[in-house]
Amino acid sequence: MTGAIGIDFGTSYSRVGFFRNGKLEIFTNELGRFSTPSYVAFTDREIFVGDEAKNKIKMNLNNTVFNMKRLVGKKFDKINMLDFPFTLTNVNNKPKFQVTYKNEQKIFSVEELCSMIIVKMRQIAERHLGRKVIDAVISVPSYYNFIERQSIKDAGTIAGLNILRVINDTSASALSYGLEKVQGEQNILIFDLGGGNLSTSVLKIEDGLYEVLSMAGNLHLGGEDFTDRMVSYFVKKLQKKISRNITDDKRTVQLLRVACENAKQTLSSSNVATIEMDLLFNHNTPFDSTITREKFEELNADLFCSILEPVERALHDSKLDKASINEIVLVGGSTRIPKVQEILEKFFNGKKLNQSVNPNESTACGAAIQAAILTDDYSRSILNHLLLDVQVFTLGIEVTEGIMAPIIRRNRTTTAKQTQIFTISKNYQSVAIKRGLEIKIFEGEHPMTKDNCLLETIELMDGPHLNGATGLSQLSRSASNKDPQIEVTIDTDNNGTLNVQVLDKTTGQEYLVPVTNAKNCLSKNEIKQMKTDCEKYRKEADEKYDRLQAKNLLESYCFNLKTLITENTLLHKIEQTLQWLETTSEEDEKNEYSLKHGEIEKMLHLADDDRSKAYSQFLVFSGPSTTQNIE
Repeated sequence: MTGAIGIDFGTSYSRVGFFRNGKLEIFTNELGRFSTPSYVAFTDREIFVGDEAKNKIKMNLNNTVFNMKRLVGKKFDKINMLDFPFTLTNVNNKPKFQVTYKNEQKIFSVEELCSMIIVKMRQIAERHLGRKVIDAVISVPSYYNFIERQSIKDAGTIAGLNILRVINDTSASALSYGLEKVQGEQNILIFDLGGGNLSTSVLKIEDGLYEVLSMAGNLHLGGEDFTDRMVSYFVKKLQKKISRNITDDKRTVQLLRVACENAKQTLSSSNVATIEMDLLFNHNTPFDSTITREKFEELNADLFCSILEPVERALHDSKLDKASINEIVLVGGSTRIPKVQEILEKFFNGKKLNQSVNPNESTACGAAIQAAILTDDYSRSILNHLLLDVQVFTLGIEVTEGIMAPIIRRNRTTTAKQTQIFTISKNYQSVAIKRGLEIKIFEGEHPMTKDNCLLETIELMDGPHLNGATGLSQLSRSASNKDPQIEVTIDTDNNGTLNVQVLDKTTGQEYLVPVTNAKNCLSKNEIKQMKTDCEKYRKEADEKYDRLQAKNLLESYCFNLKTLITENTLLHKIEQTLQWLETTSEEDEKNEYSLKHGEIEKMLHLADDDRSKAYSQFLVFSGPSTTQNIE
């Protein structure tokens, strides 16, 4: 392995980082920004990802996708369609995106759309590193379950990456914080409130050992929810002004959402923000209004109160009280909201909140540090750093009457292996005696399996002792040694690998089942096909980038040369080239720009002007260079 990248795939924005030789770097995108919007837009010519996609949303709303992370691992019948202005379709109770691309209707899975954001992060890293990137660590919300984590892994695989690990976002932030800021032993609470979710973790850090004691979260509470409340408020005000229902006018509502998002950010530093929209689609009416910080807090009062529930749960599970927490570290852009800080400070009895890490970049930094650790970076600063994470949800099996029998409980170390023995329940009164036994593996905290997440079903078919079996029962003290018994072992590790081993103690037959394609996850064939499609889209994006680079370099070359050249023929050629550049389309080949550059350079060398000759030597270094092929 030659170094892996760390990716923070966020609901609203994504970032990518790299750690090498003791130096941590967050890479900038083509606009020089550290954060890239998690947006994908489809047009009649190409796919746009990031800033370009977000900028097209006003005119291309139905084909611009965002907030896709909120659909990871979700079932279609659990989705509120009003939360998404684009078209979602139901395929086997999975939400899929319906868009028009190159004048054809296309259907994309959640994993495919997520992979496009991950590809963008990979491309940003490759352009900075000058080589192909193969390995990566991706952060996920701490409260993601197995299926949601597997979906992100699949998205990474579709993007052409080998996902070394999915790391909890709060654990990543703890690595970023602890790398330079922890002296001695500390108990810290990471409070991560981003665009789409809230995650909290309690950790003990000592001498490079990061031990996660507990974690809790809310996948449906984030900055987007605060914005939603503002949008609803201003929709009512706008409807009152124009005396018309606009809830079905997706473009107007989206324009309002953008304005509300900007106003929300303003309210973090000002007491009043202005909402301004010059033109409303379908309504020839401008709209402007104001909102105070107090009104914003009133609209979101119940949401702000709910931020403490995961904090209290994490503290309870860690068996620490508030006074035992040395630092409360704020992560995520929504922690900039004054009311959030006020509530946390009051809960911790006035304790000063730690804002020493960059709330936007700390997760990507931590993911990059974890990537360096996993790829054997021997930098002194991370040489002895080790993260011990915990199991987010309880793992168990279904016993009689649909009861959940826990085997590995939540907040146990992820490298865990637990075994339990069960007896076989039978019903010989049934007209058709069932032959065989199903063992169902579940994840979740509810006492009944119907409310938890089914991961895998293992079928035992051999042996007369299984005839009439209706399920398993907890082994009781009164059970006889002659009663058929089944031993179930669940084994997990830091990489998210989950293995289930079942031993039929009557026959000695053993079943070892790695849980890789849980219910609602993609099949291997689906991933393979999506990976092929993704590579095609990536190639198109790389070709577009090369064309734009060649065009920009030629334009810069001409303008620089124009200021120093006096020879008329050459000046005329430069003017012709600049006019040609104004008429070029995005489909023009990179070679056309290189040919134009070559023509000017040839004339430059033939020119009699002394300054032209002198400058020709200088411009050797400023002309269009050949883009490095990353094989």
